[in-house]
Amino acid sequence: MHEYSVACEIAALVKQTALNARVTKITLAVGALSGIFTESLVMYLDFVLPDMGMNNALVETRDVPATFSCACGVEYVAENIATVCPACGAFTRTIKAGQDCIVESIEVDDD
Repeated sequence: MHEYSVACEIAALVKQTALNARVTKITLAVGALSGIFTESLVMYLDFVLPDMGMNNALVETRDVPATFSCACGVEYVAENIATVCPACGAFTRTIKAGQDCIVESIEVDDD
């Protein structure tokens, strides 16, 4: 259910950024570790955007995989949160990508 509040925040950000131009497309990058269900987020955006004057705005998403950097120096994409380093088998790592939800682009009609 927190996708609704995320959708509201994204809609507000897009509206503020678009400066009253007609928004035609919003592209989001949704990380595997963000805790956001992409389908739910898109559903809520389809609900929220028209209420904020952004009718017919297309929402596209891109999945960002969980990427870690191991203490041994290897960077790898994890299938799940419990995946250990494929090089050394250790679990000592830092997250490099996949924990954010980012508005990558906003397209507007310049007519």
